[in-house]
Amino acid sequence: MKKIILLVIAILSTLTAQSQKQADLASLPADWTKLSLMEDGQVVYNTCDGGNLRLTLYKEGGTWYLLAYGQQEDYLFEIKKATGSKTIVFDCVWKDTTDKQQFTFTWADKAKGLAKWEAKGWDWDFTFVSLWDEVSYLHIMQPCKECWDEGCEGMEEYTEPVDGIRAIFSNYAAYGESTDTKENKAAMTRALEKLKGKKLTQNDLHLLVNVWMYYDPTDYPDATERSYALLLANGTESVRAVKYMIAHPRYWESLESAPYADLPELLHRLEKGK
Repeated sequence: MKKIILLVIAILSTLTAQSQKQADLASLPADWTKLSLMEDGQVVYNTCDGGNLRLTLYKEGGTWYLLAYGQQEDYLFEIKKATGSKTIVFDCVWKDTTDKQQFTFTWADKAKGLAKWEAKGWDWDFTFVSLWDEVSYLHIMQPCKECWDEGCEGMEEYTEPVDGIRAIFSNYAAYGESTDTKENKAAMTRALEKLKGKKLTQNDLHLLVNVWMYYDPTDYPDATERSYALLLANGTESVRAVKYMIAHPRYWESLESAPYADLPELLHRLEKGK
């Protein structure tokens, strides 16, 4: 009996130690997008007046922060402590205040980049997908007016060109069609054109590599050519992005099959600057 009690104490001590263990925030994806459950399953749903909730984890000056944005207001939290492994508890304060706020993070399907984020005391219990895996989900942008004419078909225009590219590409990938509408092709061309001369982030460049690999509607070489030109213009940052993608294949990707197998050649071309 004494041995059983000691064993139970040891197990409880181990579980307590694990729950209090400092979480490795650097190992988590930095960017997250909220998914909404609709008739066709989980989608990225941007409302007309409210946008869609996004989260970013980042470190600045030795301090970790959690930014909630993408809707009508942005909220920034300073992370004072993050503990746990399977479930991570974030003890935060609102930036520049002493007001406390707690969040919890739990992987729902790590291989697919799905996680549950909850906020204590809020009606806030959502499934999020990492930005890296967001391209696997249908994007829906709620129209800001009712429209029933044929001329209303096609994608709504996004304010930021990168958001438009991500939505068009994600929907094309989700539907699995061999082509896309002429409206979406034209919107893709306009959005890619707007990125010319801009300094792009690693997330932007990852998206462009995805477009270069997978967005190939019938009789539309524009996306491949324009995305490559943008990658070439961003030089060493694009090389870094491609190296990351080669080192982090998604569960359906393999260097044994195209178009993912074309990444080493893309890397070689970018390193040569051609």
